[in-house]
Amino acid sequence: MRCLLTSLLLATCALAWRWDAVQDGPEPPLGLSSCDTIFVFGLGTGRVGSVSLSRLLQAQEVGGGRRPAVTHEARPLLPWSLGDDPAQAAVTARRRLALLAARAARVRERSSGWRVHAGDVASWTLPLVPALLAADQCVVAVLLQRERADVVRSFAAKSGAADYWRPGNASAEAAADESFWAPFFPQFGNESSKEAAIGAYWDYYAAEGARLAALWPDRVRVFDSPACLRGREAWAMLRFAGYERPLVPDEPFHENAGPRGGGRRDARRRAPDLRAAAVVRAA
Repeated sequence: MRCLLTSLLLATCALAWRWDAVQDGPEPPLGLSSCDTIFVFGLGTGRVGSVSLSRLLQAQEVGGGRRPAVTHEARPLLPWSLGDDPAQAAVTARRRLALLAARAARVRERSSGWRVHAGDVASWTLPLVPALLAADQCVVAVLLQRERADVVRSFAAKSGAADYWRPGNASAEAAADESFWAPFFPQFGNESSKEAAIGAYWDYYAAEGARLAALWPDRVRVFDSPACLRGREAWAMLRFAGYERPLVPDEPFHENAGPRGGGRRDARRRAPDLRAAAVVRAA
């Protein structure tokens, strides 16, 4: 009888251990498990949950409860045309990684953990991804992809009278906004309307994201948004980016909508609250 009870206890422990392993998800991508600093870059066309992604990354803890050095659209902004010159892209990639490494070093000084994440979330990083991957083996990229029609509708409304994809079509009052933002998007001047140009932009981004993910499957991956900003999908995305025990929300949190639609200020306040949220496990 005692032997039977002991066997049952051992079997229960084994099952619990396997269940925890499944819940914890896969190991970090090949080449990242030995990195003491992981550089994570969030990508997407824009209007895909980029701000929410940056808040989610910022909410992850490192040793001692410190925050990762992750930003949203860090300055200096990078013009889309950087990708046209491989030599210049390589120089820019090294400089951007050096800035992030310095930021990560400051976090590490105040942390008890050995691994630190540093990175940025910005749509215009896409052309720089090959140079970033070549510059450091500890670079990983997650690309958020929202439904095409939703992106077109949202971007058309957000940009107002400006047309970042076909500059020169804005009204006088929107010309300054257009001239500032146009360099950070690819151009589709042959399209008949702004909506068609945004659609062409989505198509290009999706194709290039798929190409990069096929070339570097262990370091670049496309995730459906907004599904990847909550629960099991968020867990999988953060595990891919090398976070060992991610904190994820039960519900997505957004730039413009807090628990009661509180807007940007409310979104900023909620991000640290992920520490107290129940970690969503794979069901």
